[in-house]
Amino acid sequence: MMLMVTSCASYRQQTEQYYQQLQKGNYSQAKQLLKSNKLLNTRRNQLLLFFEKGYLYHVANQPDSSNFYFNLADALIEEGYKKGVNLAISTLGNPMLADYKAEDYERFMMHYYKALNYWQLGNIEAALVEARRITLANNSQKERYNNNNRYQQDAFALNLQGILYEASGDINNAFIAYRNASEVYLADKGIYFGTPIPKQLQQSALYTAAQMGFNSERQWLEKQLQVRYLEIPKSKGGEAIIFIERGRAPIKDQENYFFTLIKDGGGYFFMDNMHNLRIPMDVGFGVDLTNKSLSDISLFRLALPKYFPQQSLMPVTNLTVKIGAATYTPEKAQDINQLAPALLRQRLLTELSTSLTRLLVKKLAEQELKKKDKTSGEILEAFNFLMEKADTRNWQSLPAEVDYVRVPLAVGAQTITIQYGGRQKELTVSGVSGKVQLLHVRF
Repeated sequence: MMLMVTSCASYRQQTEQYYQQLQKGNYSQAKQLLKSNKLLNTRRNQLLLFFEKGYLYHVANQPDSSNFYFNLADALIEEGYKKGVNLAISTLGNPMLADYKAEDYERFMMHYYKALNYWQLGNIEAALVEARRITLANNSQKERYNNNNRYQQDAFALNLQGILYEASGDINNAFIAYRNASEVYLADKGIYFGTPIPKQLQQSALYTAAQMGFNSERQWLEKQLQVRYLEIPKSKGGEAIIFIERGRAPIKDQENYFFTLIKDGGGYFFMDNMHNLRIPMDVGFGVDLTNKSLSDISLFRLALPKYFPQQSLMPVTNLTVKIGAATYTPEKAQDINQLAPALLRQRLLTELSTSLTRLLVKKLAEQELKKKDKTSGEILEAFNFLMEKADTRNWQSLPAEVDYVRVPLAVGAQTITIQYGGRQKELTVSGVSGKVQLLHVRF
């Protein structure tokens, strides 16, 4: 019992040393801590371990090793989540004891890192495979959620898809991806989970439409986006597209909520203590309340996960990119600080019924045991109370935000200087006519 209760400490508490070394850039120490971390090396957390190893090797500039682990993570996701088995584990214990199921945005971020790794390795075709898989992931997303869910497509992933196609010279598919990304923003009044539609994305959609001779499509987009196409001559040394990651993804902790079971008409409902929520009982559990007195079923304490930002970020306008005498301001492309909590709220509303009915099953088991042996029943009741923990796991090495900027290059070697919050990073590039280079830095 004590071993199980101890294992239910928050995910962050049990992995804090690893994240501290990762943030300091001590990658060899971080690798050792990953290897020795008992929580991450359990079968149920294998997906998180692969995510973390893939990311660790990515920032350590070992793209081959990074994609080795990301491909293992990808295979686990494709294998699918064993819902029945994990529901039983969650019912008997708590959700943190079940296999980790990736958050939807984490799957798209995996494709982002895999594509950047392949591009760095010069394997353009493999990077384009990731671009095509973004379409498959978006299609899967649409099938899983109804039309009322805002997260049916990932705007950042579609923008990335367009960039990959454009950089490889596939202008037709680039246009389709840019248009799809623009439509995701337009469907939500131009702001997607805290991210306004980037001006660069708008011009990319218009540019690729013009290149393909899709004049009616270009005019339609100009009208919808309320912008005009700015025809800018291509630079002699090609272009650098720089992805800039800032901050750390929010961490999960838990909050406690209290509910009581009520009967209304022919059905049973859970009511929170503030009377703001009225959740129907999940009939899929097959709970039989015949001859049961609701007065015997005491208050339910339900532990639910909640995201907390790790740090506040300065506005994107404090981020500058300089090359020669020119200065460019990146634009926000993905805001995980906004996206992650919003998606969690959407999901929890649909999962509350299952979670509360899970607690009801435990309460009924306590009652039955108390009838046979009061002391044993009380021990089970105390055990269940201690075991009630929220699932506080997530891929916490992800950035809080991803920004990007397109920078024209001259022919030959040159230095790009990126400044943010008193810190500075430099990238050395060599401009080549007609070539698009994908670069990546982390603050």
